[in-house]
Amino acid sequence: MLFVSDHDSTANLSALEDIARARGVAFIPGIELSPSWGHFNAYPIAPGARLAIDTSTAPVGEVFAEARREGAIAVQVNHPFIPYGYFASFEAGVAPGGFNPGFDLIEINSAVPNDDPKVLARIWSYWNERKHYYLSAGSDTHDVWNEESGRVRAYVHLDGPPDPQSFVAALKAGHAYVTYGPLIFPRSMFGEEAGAPGGTLALSFDLASVAGLKQVQLVSHASVERTQSFPDAPRETHVDFSVPAQPSDWYALIVEDQRGRKAYSDPIWFAGGAHP
Repeated sequence: MLFVSDHDSTANLSALEDIARARGVAFIPGIELSPSWGHFNAYPIAPGARLAIDTSTAPVGEVFAEARREGAIAVQVNHPFIPYGYFASFEAGVAPGGFNPGFDLIEINSAVPNDDPKVLARIWSYWNERKHYYLSAGSDTHDVWNEESGRVRAYVHLDGPPDPQSFVAALKAGHAYVTYGPLIFPRSMFGEEAGAPGGTLALSFDLASVAGLKQVQLVSHASVERTQSFPDAPRETHVDFSVPAQPSDWYALIVEDQRGRKAYSDPIWFAGGAHP
């Protein structure tokens, strides 16, 4: 996938689309709507879309409405806890319009890795409430000549050939995980429901890392439920978890390699839970 999301501009979309076409890869056109109190990626947007609001004055509801007007399937909250991130601004009382639930994805941003625990704590709290927000990833590259893109990535499961709509729809549905290195291959798809009322949920995963695996943690109810370590640092391994399934349950993974690089998954939901 080739992706671009410039600050409040679509000027580079046609040039990037030409590059993608020449290379035979799918192109995801986006825009980063950039008020001073929060940044939001909107994608994929419609060809020829142009910004129609002043993001310096528009409240959050108008920002999200503009993203949808431009055709965006997904609205992503970027670097949400930096001083001008949306969640930090909301908590400080400086986000015009306050809290608006009209976003879909929350970013793990490799430019501010110290904020990863904050992002995880927030999205886990949403999952406890059965709110289906999911993770995305960004390396926040502003200078493609001198900065490295892809330091953290979103891996998404697709049922067919990659195209912008199917990729973003699957990301929005939670069929994904974000990673600084380790790879996760789930037997039950992230973002989907599994299990039976009153039963036991069998969770199976294949894990891999070129740096060697250190540990995997099973997360539920916003806390680490189990940890399995790998003292032999295998590059590939298989893990199984047998867990009780209650109506409010969800399960996710944190995988760490020998270099301390981590992967964070979206949840697997227990099938008996309600969907507010």
